[in-house]
Amino acid sequence: MEEGIYDIVSDSWSSCEGMQVTDKLIACANDLSSWNQANRNGIKQELEDCRRELLRCRNQGAAADPNI
Repeated sequence: MEEGIYDIVSDSWSSCEGMQVTDKLIACANDLSSWNQANRNGIKQELEDCRRELLRCRNQGAAADPNI
């Protein structure tokens, strides 16, 4: 579980006191989506950078040794 998720859900749920459960779920989903956009986009970029580096290394190894 990601750090901070429990707090996001708890705060979101508490701020919707008196609302219907479906409205609480919608508000919580919106809060989680906002958290995701703010915190996870860096991971996507890091993953893409790693993929590029892996491809570069593979290409470099193949050029150095044609038997690979």
